Amino acid sequence: RIPADSGPVPVATAGVGADSAEQTVSSSPPIDPIRAPGPAVIVRYDDLYYRDRDAAAAAELWDLSDTAGVDATVADLQRSIDAVDPAIRHRIDVAPTSDPLVFDAVLTLTVPDGREFRYPQQFTVREDDDGFAIVRKIDCTGACPAP
Repeated sequence: RIPADSGPVPVATAGVGADSAEQTVSSSPPIDPIRAPGPAVIVRYDDLYYRDRDAAAAAELWDLSDTAGVDATVADLQRSIDAVDPAIRHRIDVAPTSDPLVFDAVLTLTVPDGREFRYPQQFTVREDDDGFAIVRKIDCTGACPAP
């Protein structure tokens, strides 16, 4: 989890593979620094999924209170990670919405031959004493719904 009392966190993305490099996440309009931990937990989740390929660490960023169990969720998440070619590079662009706990994102995956695939997503986060956690992720078809 990203601590709720942390200062503004630089929001960055990284590619997977030996030639990976950090890039700044674009957002329009700019994300309010007070809300930066929401985008930071989203970016960290994507890095753990695509770069580190670590389901247990990625699952720690989620609120799993409504799931069948942490172990089953981690196992499902690891199977999903293992199905992704490790040579794929990722980037996520996060933008605020009218709801301070909902963020639109575009995940861009670049396959080894250079083709890019864009996936619109919407994340809902929550803040508690432990920091920010992801509550929900929607894979949108077209534009994501208004919060």
